[in-house]
Amino acid sequence: MRSRITCSLVGDAMVGKSRLLASFLGQNIIDLYAPTVFSTLKGIMKVGEKQLKVKFVDTAGQQEYSRLRAFSYKKSDVFILCFSAIDRLSFERIRSLWIPELERNVGKKVPIFLVATHKDLKYDANVKKCTCIVSTSEGERLAAEIKAEGYFEVNTVDYCCARKIFECAMCGVLSNRKGCFRTLKKYFSSRH
Repeated sequence: MRSRITCSLVGDAMVGKSRLLASFLGQNIIDLYAPTVFSTLKGIMKVGEKQLKVKFVDTAGQQEYSRLRAFSYKKSDVFILCFSAIDRLSFERIRSLWIPELERNVGKKVPIFLVATHKDLKYDANVKKCTCIVSTSEGERLAAEIKAEGYFEVNTVDYCCARKIFECAMCGVLSNRKGCFRTLKKYFSSRH
């Protein structure tokens, strides 16, 4: 029998939530921005020996969709909370908007994984001139502050660690087996 898990991606518009999910699911990535209103995709994941039926909910980051997002929160088993490493406002809104919104609407303890997108652009000279970059240590501190189960940084073009983010998220849900989560975390930490 397969376990059923709902995984919601949350964060500001244009931080790369849909792109992260598309990369993980092996879908073609289109460079044009198309705002998500509400998108659900279903799939099967294998984590260790366990097969999981997973529903991925890609939420809208725009404020006018807050009620629609709240509807999906109650059924979520894990959250992947995203911000852009080159957009300080999206980083600050994790603390000021997203965590309070989750706390108001979830009603149960649910694992959260914090993900910084656009990691590769942090080192681009032109980007550095135009914006205040979010450092890795700032992201790690925020993850500790919000009691996230993990913190990841991913590139814009090469989301090679998308799989490990989602595997760790699924393991976070299966946290009754804490040894599994620790083992995966050690494995992925040593590889990156």
